[in-house]
Amino acid sequence: MEKKNRRIEWVDIAKFICALFVLLTHLETNTQLLGKIYEPFYLNGFLFLSGYTFTYRDDFSKFIRHKAKQLLIPWLFFGLLVVITGNIYSPTPGSHQGLIKDLMWFIIQIRERNDAMWFLSALFVAYIPFYFVIRLYLKKKEEGKDITWYLLIFSFVLYFLGLEYLLRFPYLFHWGNGNIPWHIEYIPNALFFMLNGYFFRNRFEKHFDRFAAFRFLYLLPFRQCQTVFPVAL
Repeated sequence: MEKKNRRIEWVDIAKFICALFVLLTHLETNTQLLGKIYEPFYLNGFLFLSGYTFTYRDDFSKFIRHKAKQLLIPWLFFGLLVVITGNIYSPTPGSHQGLIKDLMWFIIQIRERNDAMWFLSALFVAYIPFYFVIRLYLKKKEEGKDITWYLLIFSFVLYFLGLEYLLRFPYLFHWGNGNIPWHIEYIPNALFFMLNGYFFRNRFEKHFDRFAAFRFLYLLPFRQCQTVFPVAL
């Protein structure tokens, strides 16, 4: 079993920034121009950080129960709250089809079909294949085989195929899009960014740390001058 992760300051800051952009996305004052800046990365940022902070547990049942408490319970509580209150009062009443239908769509969890708190359920589903991919990686690592790049390339191919699927079959199902219940179509995208986050921490971060240390040494004369001449600089 891997060592338990400690809280990391920059990870908490990054999560806050991504959460802030989620709030901005749902504001009525949000503009398309502003969204172009942060929409490409704020959800993928969460996925990357989910892989970065992932701790492997040998017992899959314990792992999935932990994720259910962490993700499904908030999804269920806040999702039901959104559905029920939305049917009592909503600034856009045309977006609701009645409490029973809204609850049905909520339980089925199809993207863009009253899928309140969809990202939590999508992340929970994505954790399942991700767990077994990491199990395979660690098993091969114990055998002295490094399959990091094979997994990254494989995940990129899946990511590309997932994009192609949504582009080529935008109206595949009778509910008006190509999305699958419980966000199965989101797994290739999630797996790609989660694996990048996991391998960044376990394989590549040390190289970035060396670069950061070199950059600090390069800027050290400037920092010393700034201490002596704080106003001028």
